[in-house]
Amino acid sequence: MVDPSLLLIRGIAGAAMVLTVTALAERAGPRVAGVLMAFPTMTAINLHFIGLSHDATFAAESATWNPVGLTADVFFVLAYVACCRLATGNSRRTEVAIALIGALAVLVTSVWTLEAIAPAAFMGRLAVLAFAIGVLAFLTRDIPDKSTTLVGRGALVPRALFAGLVVAGVTLAADMLGPAWGGLLSAFPGTILPVLVLLHLAHGHEVTDSVVKHSWSGFSSTGVYAFMIANLYPVWGVWAGTATSLVGATLVALVLNLIRK
Repeated sequence: MVDPSLLLIRGIAGAAMVLTVTALAERAGPRVAGVLMAFPTMTAINLHFIGLSHDATFAAESATWNPVGLTADVFFVLAYVACCRLATGNSRRTEVAIALIGALAVLVTSVWTLEAIAPAAFMGRLAVLAFAIGVLAFLTRDIPDKSTTLVGRGALVPRALFAGLVVAGVTLAADMLGPAWGGLLSAFPGTILPVLVLLHLAHGHEVTDSVVKHSWSGFSSTGVYAFMIANLYPVWGVWAGTATSLVGATLVALVLNLIRK
């Protein structure tokens, strides 16, 4: 039985993260938003609470499947950008609908396919993720950065509700299933999906394209986070493992972001 209070905490944390990323996209630009959108915030929340609900070993095993879900997330953002191209010329709502349907179809197909053919070894799954991230960085390298204007405060409440519902629903499913699917769902784009939809509706696909362009370093830091969790949870436990892994993921994101400059 899932503790309702933990589910509420996860929903609130997800809503807060989405609001933060969309606000930074509108103030600091797509570079910062792209990194944070794919940063392991929701992965950390999911795996942390899986560890608290079950145990550190269960969560560590889930983390070994996280790179497979992350690879599907990379395909998701690439599909979103591609479908936006196909939907250009329609209204923003129609663009979002087409892009979201296409990207979710790719996500579901990718998860099922990757779950079946993923390497048995954890390092093999990380290697597949690294290759996908490299493809993402290469294909999006020429997308221009697009600045935004600020949205009104009235948009904050629906943004928070939308993000909270998405995150709470996904983390509930992750908690109720076994470690393999728990790990796969821990990488569900619970932050990415609402961020792309909300920014697209407010500013157009040019902004979401440029945010996706800078997401590669965030995905990389999340892969490092999963690696650290899988190795640290059984030894240090949930709390210390989470804190140390977040520090490691942050350092990786900072270094990669500096290299890109």
